[in-house]
Amino acid sequence: MPDEIDRLVNSYRTDKEEEDADSDDELISMHKPFVDWGLFNMLVGVIITANAITIGLEIDVRSGGNSAPFIWYVLEMIFCFLFVAELVLRLYFHKLEYFASPRSKPIRDKDGELPPPPTFMKSLENYWYELPQRLKYSNIMDFAIVVTSILDTFILQPLGSGGSARFVSMLRFVRLLRLVRLVRLFKIFKE
Repeated sequence: MPDEIDRLVNSYRTDKEEEDADSDDELISMHKPFVDWGLFNMLVGVIITANAITIGLEIDVRSGGNSAPFIWYVLEMIFCFLFVAELVLRLYFHKLEYFASPRSKPIRDKDGELPPPPTFMKSLENYWYELPQRLKYSNIMDFAIVVTSILDTFILQPLGSGGSARFVSMLRFVRLLRLVRLVRLFKIFKE
């Protein structure tokens, strides 16, 4: 009789464990913020690609000697708003962890007790030692590019429309820097 009971218990456990594994995956995906979903990242990738194509077309139109129509500026404002919205959403959900991974928790010893807290100098030393490994450099670069895009679209371009040649060349360099955002697209497709 115990053999039959053990067999029933074991069959129930394996069925239940498989159900739990499926429900755990569902829970993880439900609790994951939508800014980390693959679909959201693919949409951002499409927007980045469209922005790069638009910048390329605009540069081509300007290099042909034609003055850039107002539509290019409107498109640039739309892309800037989309990138700012994406950045704000990511900062809202990830907070400062968008820029750096959280610090590791202290490891408990065999008895389950925490080690004594480090001195101020030791904790400062640990902080500066851990910081380069914790930083998310691609997110920092992305933040800098979006801020540069805001400056370019809403400050530099309105001021630079009748500016000197040096200022206009600096403005073109800043706009080309936005193409660096394509690097992020490769990171998205790698996922």
